[in-house]
Amino acid sequence: MEENKNINEQETKEPEDKEYHGYIPEDEEDKKPSVVKRIFKAIAVCIILGVYGVLFVRFFFSCDSKIVDDVLKTDEIIAAHEASPDTFEIRQYEITDWYASKNAAGDDSNLGGKLLSVSDLYYIPATESLQITLKFNLDILENREVEYSQDLLPFKLYLVEYEGEDKAIGQKYEDIVAVKYDERYSFGYIRVCFDGIKLEKDGGIVDENGDPVMRQYGLFMNMYTPEGEYSDEVYDVFSIYTGRKNYKTVAYK
Repeated sequence: MEENKNINEQETKEPEDKEYHGYIPEDEEDKKPSVVKRIFKAIAVCIILGVYGVLFVRFFFSCDSKIVDDVLKTDEIIAAHEASPDTFEIRQYEITDWYASKNAAGDDSNLGGKLLSVSDLYYIPATESLQITLKFNLDILENREVEYSQDLLPFKLYLVEYEGEDKAIGQKYEDIVAVKYDERYSFGYIRVCFDGIKLEKDGGIVDENGDPVMRQYGLFMNMYTPEGEYSDEVYDVFSIYTGRKNYKTVAYK
């Protein structure tokens, strides 16, 4: 009797490995991914990876040169920092007139033209040093036959002090005591340091609020020409300091 019971159980027990001879039940067919689904999944993955790749490349190429916010260290600046590190201060002022769009002819008729901008205006009171960076599209240069460096800049840069409300041209400062030059993809970068720049007017002159009257400065630039000299014509001007008193401090690094 026991034997018959075991035989019946074996006969009614379904085998683990089922053979359907070409027929697949609906519940198992749904579990099996179709070729179309796999194709769409692969396409979706490729699209996502492509989007991330484009974003990464755009971010990588949009990064500026490392010299943009460098603190240029002259012997005087190093000595001033070593003499009084606790009170040594680097001030960064905001620049409102920081961007221009130029076409190949050098004018602004094409507002979608090439980038020309200034940034990272630092002032060090201890040495009366002013540092600033010029960024420009290499396509605007007239002379592309030479290899530019910190010894041969594509622009002659100089500061001019404005006089009065009409911004009449005053004293010119052409002595650059430190400079760095770099090119990154389609852009060039010049970072310069001028010494002997005072922000406050001499003689303790104050305004109606009793605050010191501040000077104003413009950054002028003349382009290096195919003739192998700097043009007498001013290519562009940025009003980099307009008497602002608010600033943030930058670490000496």
